[in-house]
Amino acid sequence: NKRTVLLENIKRFDDKQQFEMILALCRLDEFRDKERTLDIQTKLIERYRAYAPNPSELLDISIITETKHLLDDYPEIKKHYESALIKYQAQIFERNLVDDMRFSFEQLLKDILSNDRPLEKQQDGLCKYLQANGIAESLISMYNKLREYYCNYQNIHAKHNDLIKKQELEFIIELTSIMMKLIIRVSG
Repeated sequence: NKRTVLLENIKRFDDKQQFEMILALCRLDEFRDKERTLDIQTKLIERYRAYAPNPSELLDISIITETKHLLDDYPEIKKHYESALIKYQAQIFERNLVDDMRFSFEQLLKDILSNDRPLEKQQDGLCKYLQANGIAESLISMYNKLREYYCNYQNIHAKHNDLIKKQELEFIIELTSIMMKLIIRVSG
């Protein structure tokens, strides 16, 4: 059958070429939006991360590199952060990418603030934490407004819809990185 023939043909290539071919097939219009295709892409990225292009080639390298380094003490959070970067570079999962960014940011706040509140309900604890660490009131207000708008964007464009525009992804990744960097730096 066709599936067996395809499998036998793909086996003739090295692992990196197989990764690229399967990813290219998943991006074809006829397969792109199918649930099974998303599942295949997820497994492909998880199992063969080494073959995914480096996300820092497209994003601000210093922001991404420093944030990844700062997340070394938070391996579970870093895993989700890096997953979003890989998805961005592979140009897949726009909604899942945004979810991974939000999840990593939310988990970092929960960890540092020692609570289990969702991102939308972190304002009080976050204000106290930043004040206790000498951050200026105007910066605290700005940070909380950004966090609030970030949550609104997430809820409107990712959580309840799939309205993510590719040109917005870079901004979301870099903004998440900047907000996470401040929280980690203040704690250190």
